Amino acid sequence: MALSGYPDLILIDIDLPIKEGQTAIKELKAAEQSHSIPIIALTRSDSEIEQAKAAGCDDYEPEPVELARLLEKINKLLSTQDNA
Repeated sequence: MALSGYPDLILIDIDLPIKEGQTAIKELKAAEQSHSIPIIALTRSDSEIEQAKAAGCDDYEPEPVELARLLEKINKLLSTQDNA
């Protein structure tokens, strides 16, 4: 969907059932049509944070998600994208 819908930002869980989140992130960052879309990974552990960073995420949010903190990260990434 991200390759055809061109979202402004992607929230992705590192622990996905069909394809590992780390693999999906790498694919999105490698694809020309989605490489500049900011990605925030939802993580549950320190190892998932490291996976997200290694895959090229722009930021991460530990679960359980703290909405105010997540919205702050989203706003920051979107305003950075608008200024690019």
